[in-house]
Amino acid sequence: ILPLIWSTEPTLKASVIEAITNVLFSSPEQGNNEIMIENLFSIIHNASVGVISAVEELISNLSEKNIFPKTLIKDLWRIFSNNDANSSQVHAITILGMIAKGQPSLITQNLEIITHSAFSKDTSIKLALASSYALLIYSNALRKNSDQVYKHKMENNNILFKKIISYISDKFDDSSSLWSPLFELSIKLIISFSNRPLILLTDISKELLNKIDFKIQDHEACSSDIRQIGRILHAISHIAVSILFLLEGDFLIEIKRRSQVVQRMSS
Repeated sequence: ILPLIWSTEPTLKASVIEAITNVLFSSPEQGNNEIMIENLFSIIHNASVGVISAVEELISNLSEKNIFPKTLIKDLWRIFSNNDANSSQVHAITILGMIAKGQPSLITQNLEIITHSAFSKDTSIKLALASSYALLIYSNALRKNSDQVYKHKMENNNILFKKIISYISDKFDDSSSLWSPLFELSIKLIISFSNRPLILLTDISKELLNKIDFKIQDHEACSSDIRQIGRILHAISHIAVSILFLLEGDFLIEIKRRSQVVQRMSS
């Protein structure tokens, strides 16, 4: 039934949302947050990308209507901050990110919690990835209002950027296949939230290049060396493309500004 959330028929979509909402929030006791959270977690646990996307659409719709009790949101933040339950942390920040799509202030008010819980040295890459995606949802929600985008830009010395760059660097040698997706999301976050992203992109390039330490044995590179080569090539190429997009954006903004000046002078 979840895929029907994408229906272009308003009546059908509304019926699907109502039906799933009744299932999600049905419990023997009204206001039983524990059961509500358990229902949400059970849906997204090991779910496919398609299911996750449908759940995100559903939750963001409900969020805009303020369906979620404040006590439930508070419990989700408590679970996310609990370092003893990593899988639950991932589920919690995933749901919080979806809710934030309809209520961006949810992330604004708890940015410090995410910064310290998601990008600490002992945090799993899976949790850092889920947290980064939640931040990206938040950034995309802000983009609906251009004033909000610039209002939430941060200086490069902000602790969020320091934590992200440090975490990416610390996990460079990690065997997890999630490092590259996390790196790409991190670059998007830097571009989204920094008021001078080019400087940070240069800094992270230098940081990663300093991590290269080839140990050649019998004229053959070991597997860790090959992984390092692959990751550094991917990272530098991704940064280069990101810089090109940034420069192109700045160029277009400047053209628009000059065009407006000319129009004012001629009017």
